[in-house]
Amino acid sequence: MQYYLLLPILLVIVPVRYLKGILAGGIILCVIYAGYLLNSDGGRQDAYFSLLARIPEFLIGVWISVSNYGQTWSRGVSNGASTVGIMLVLGSFFLINDKTSFPGAMALPPCVGTAMIIAAKKGWINRFVSQNIFVWIGALSYSLYLWHWPILSIIRYYTNSYELDASSLAFVLISTLLCACFSYYCVENIFRKSNSKKKVIFHAGMLIISIFPVIIASFKLNQYFIDSLPREYTRYAVEDEICHGKIVRNCVRGSIGSQNKLLLLGDSHAAQLNKFAAVVGNANNIEFTIVTASSCVTIPNFDTNVVPDFSRKQCLNQLEYAEELIKEAEIIVIAGKWSWHVKSDTFLISLDNFLADVNTSGKSIFLLAQIPQLELDIQRLRIFERLGFPVQTKLIQSWETANQKVAAITDKYSNTIFLDFTALPFFDNAPFYDGDLMYFDESHLNEVGSAKYGEMVVPYFKDMLN
Repeated sequence: MQYYLLLPILLVIVPVRYLKGILAGGIILCVIYAGYLLNSDGGRQDAYFSLLARIPEFLIGVWISVSNYGQTWSRGVSNGASTVGIMLVLGSFFLINDKTSFPGAMALPPCVGTAMIIAAKKGWINRFVSQNIFVWIGALSYSLYLWHWPILSIIRYYTNSYELDASSLAFVLISTLLCACFSYYCVENIFRKSNSKKKVIFHAGMLIISIFPVIIASFKLNQYFIDSLPREYTRYAVEDEICHGKIVRNCVRGSIGSQNKLLLLGDSHAAQLNKFAAVVGNANNIEFTIVTASSCVTIPNFDTNVVPDFSRKQCLNQLEYAEELIKEAEIIVIAGKWSWHVKSDTFLISLDNFLADVNTSGKSIFLLAQIPQLELDIQRLRIFERLGFPVQTKLIQSWETANQKVAAITDKYSNTIFLDFTALPFFDNAPFYDGDLMYFDESHLNEVGSAKYGEMVVPYFKDMLN
């Protein structure tokens, strides 16, 4: 859109005799700028969405148009140029992939190839694409361009995948074509063929008026299909009442004052167990002390360099507080997002060393398995389920592998047990259980889910303590 606003201004203010040179210079400078962006931090995304970096792809076509390049070519030269052009275009399917630094110089082969085909008016490819079916597609091309992206976005939002299967691809192609035909014949052609100002004003007015019912209907549909969730479904605990990143009172849950005391340590995957601990503790006469921090497993010698800057100080404070509690605790439970932490060899070493140290002290350690981690956004699943669309939850692969790595470390020590409850029916249809939403994001339980999870494992904890 920015390009089509700026190009007419350029064409008006630049004298015709300078236009060809300025366009060529603009192409070269913008390609160089794109290359500069691509070699900077985060440059691939910046370049991809940069107006200046993408302008050469348009300007090459403009240069062909204003320069009349290829007008005097013979049929033989045109055939040769168009053959080279189609080879550049088709070769780009193999030359450019998701690892290619794009746009920049790598945008030139398909764009220059297309320009050569356009310039070679007497070439065999031009004659081939001048058939009625291709001319019709060409007339639809801008409508196809406008529609394909929102339709692709919707199907990718639904499938949570950038790789479409055959049925999804067929849906995209057919719906894009139908929508493009509608806007071409019912919008573009109407305005293009309106010969009087009255007709243009009338059609524009009708278009604007038709937008308002759509906007109003969308608000009503949203309110009907997606009601606001109660707070207990959008968090794993009341933030000001748990010792997550800070100390709040005595950090105790469950049967307060009980002689059976457990210390629960870890990151947000341990913090999500506050409601869990209250249920399990009250049922089994256990007092849980819970000390956690974001992205930070609160055990000695945890590598704080992997913690984001905004929560590193909180992590250090919680580690210091937990160190004193560890000295006094007889039973320690540790929970974490293992799929994240096992990527760090430093973490695996610090966990191994901690378990080895505790093994000589006579304390008991229980490591909780990470709960199943989803690929799809929870709110998307909720929307699709409410609309009656078929919903297939997908789990990422790394959480199971991570659990296995942590379990392998615990197996080395006699006083350490790995507790894996992920095979319980509670997780069979994650993030839902018995028709209710148990997760609040892809990897954390909400308050309702945490409490329900606790109810499910009450008997296991009783046996474990015995």
